[in-house]
Amino acid sequence: MAVLAVIVTALLSYGVYYTQGVPTEKRVVTTLCSYEQNIRCNYTAYLKPNVLYGETIGKGETIYIKLVDRIDVAFNYTFECSENGSISIEYLIGSVLEEPSENGWRKPIDELVSVETAETENVTSATLIAKFSYNITEINGLIEKIEEDIGYASSTYQIVTNVGVNTTDETAIETISKSVKERVVLKLNYIGYMERTGVIEIEAPEKRLLGSITENRVKKIESAIHLKTAINVALAAWIVVGCSLTAWRYRTGRTRFETLPESERIMKRFEVIESKGMPDMKTVTLSSIEALKKLVDDYDLTMFHTKMTEGDVFFTIDNNIVYRYVARADNPA
Repeated sequence: MAVLAVIVTALLSYGVYYTQGVPTEKRVVTTLCSYEQNIRCNYTAYLKPNVLYGETIGKGETIYIKLVDRIDVAFNYTFECSENGSISIEYLIGSVLEEPSENGWRKPIDELVSVETAETENVTSATLIAKFSYNITEINGLIEKIEEDIGYASSTYQIVTNVGVNTTDETAIETISKSVKERVVLKLNYIGYMERTGVIEIEAPEKRLLGSITENRVKKIESAIHLKTAINVALAAWIVVGCSLTAWRYRTGRTRFETLPESERIMKRFEVIESKGMPDMKTVTLSSIEALKKLVDDYDLTMFHTKMTEGDVFFTIDNNIVYRYVARADNPA
């Protein structure tokens, strides 16, 4: 029974310890709405009469400066949202011609870059389509004039069109405001000085930008709460039962103890050494076992036990005097 009680108590105690580390809450992230921005670009080069290409070339083809007359770049921006809202787009476009070295120069050329834009909006999406038309022939002429003015010719120039787009979407959840800043770059790489020629490289953005509005909240883990509660209740109930059983065993044991003969009760209560007999010395008989025990404790003596005709004798020796107490069989319990 005692072993079983120890095992049950240990298991329940471990259960309480274990459940203390079991989380009863968890954070839940809920996506209220999602949105994305997409940027796509394409371009077409319109050529002067030539025998190498036809009238136009596009992506993947080498664009020779001497052959090209105009380049059109299509910049497509779209915004899409999973929730209905009121969407508006604002944008700013500007172009410069620059010599990109550390000490280079920059010149606005909006008058040489034709811009056409179109916008469409509905409750879940908006689109901006911008077409930039670069007059390469006139831009080449401008570069030559600047080189003549400054007396310096570079091997590289670039046309940079900066596009800034700000999108606002007023949804029922909250207002979404997103901004993007992109660049369309036409690099004019020249070779030769007497006869200026070379190629044009075009860098145009291709992007997909994802976003969302989320809500963080704490959710209770009901199973963990029930487990923790059950373990604690079980341990508390076991403690109550254990206390009751202990009290019952104590009362039962005390009742049994009190029915034993006095000599046996003394043997169970005190540390006693068995002796074959009692020394033949001066003897003092004490009236109670408590008096003998006090004497033993006060003078750090040893209590002995032996059986004699008069009964069970408990004694100790001090200064050649035997102090004894006789527990007779008929003494009351």
